[in-house]
Amino acid sequence: MGKWLLVAVLALLAIFWLRHKALAQRAERVKASARSAVDEGEAAGAMPQKMVACARCGLNVPQPEALQGTSGNRYCGLEHLALAGDAVR
Repeated sequence: MGKWLLVAVLALLAIFWLRHKALAQRAERVKASARSAVDEGEAAGAMPQKMVACARCGLNVPQPEALQGTSGNRYCGLEHLALAGDAVR
């Protein structure tokens, strides 16, 4: 009986150890994947952009995506531009 108990305890320890190693390897792969995604973004020129607020609702949008009206105000979309009675510059 004592031998079987020792074998069972050793088997459980081996299972827990292997599971721990597998989880650690998975975490390392996820970290490496995240690092490569960040590196690719920087390489592709993903630089921070200046944000501007919509004159109608106050939503912050990247400056290149904002629509500028003839009044000089910037809007988040065509709907807010039209609601403000402004035209696209």
